[in-house]
Amino acid sequence: MGIIRGVITARQAWALGILSVFSSTSAAFGPSVGSFLIHFGDWPAIFLINFPLILLSFLLALKFSPDDRAPAIKPVARLDLLGIGLFMATIIGWMLFFLSLERTVSGWKFLLSLILTVLFYRYESRRQDPFLNMQALGRNLNATLIYVQFILVNIIFYSVFFGIPSYLQRVHHLDAKTIGVVMLSIAGFGVIVAPLTCRWVDRSGSKPALLTGAIALLSGSLLLLTLQPTSSVKWIFFVLPVLGCSNGFNNLGLQTALYFFVPPEETGTASGLFMTSCYIGTILYILLAGDPLRS
Repeated sequence: MGIIRGVITARQAWALGILSVFSSTSAAFGPSVGSFLIHFGDWPAIFLINFPLILLSFLLALKFSPDDRAPAIKPVARLDLLGIGLFMATIIGWMLFFLSLERTVSGWKFLLSLILTVLFYRYESRRQDPFLNMQALGRNLNATLIYVQFILVNIIFYSVFFGIPSYLQRVHHLDAKTIGVVMLSIAGFGVIVAPLTCRWVDRSGSKPALLTGAIALLSGSLLLLTLQPTSSVKWIFFVLPVLGCSNGFNNLGLQTALYFFVPPEETGTASGLFMTSCYIGTILYILLAGDPLRS
């Protein structure tokens, strides 16, 4: 994100859209590629394929990354190790509390998580170079709300990406290869929508794309309620593209909206918080879903 905002000055939404196409494509095709790898090579194949991809990415970065220079005079921020530790402890505390809800409400885990949250907030609010700038989040409420929205979007998105393959395997008894083909319906439409959204955002701003993404996400979620054990694979293949389209609208729309409210010098921090929001959404989905393989 820092390279794009620093090097590309015109049509940044289009550049962000192209990047979003590739990142969304990688994420969207993951379940499909993984299904085929498991079908033909068993589970070790999904780990072995990472090595050539990492090597290729490393070589491409060496060859094509711009040789940008850091400012000559720039104060070096001290690494906030205690803040990082408190953040990790807070996340783990809330994870343990939510996981305990499946059996009972653990009062001491809730109290511990609450205390850790307060300690983390108070410590970061007083630190000059915090790991997470709480004061900046309070001042830039628009950016903070975008992070919250991205968390909610990813809860739904990953509930589909993680939940649907398990549902197809357990309820419809489909093999891994067939599940991979069905999941392509999400990936394919997400890839188609992303470049179209780029042009739309460049022309009309991010708000229309976000509204359309919200409608598509709501419609796709309602359509999921129509799925039954007797539903045909064709109907499932018809329902999932609606959610794939919503992913294309929401990812790019939220990203461009974020950079509208964030100054260029804070691009790196904003990008990190944006991805952190994605991971928090993923964690929350896993905590809410529990064990999808439990009988």
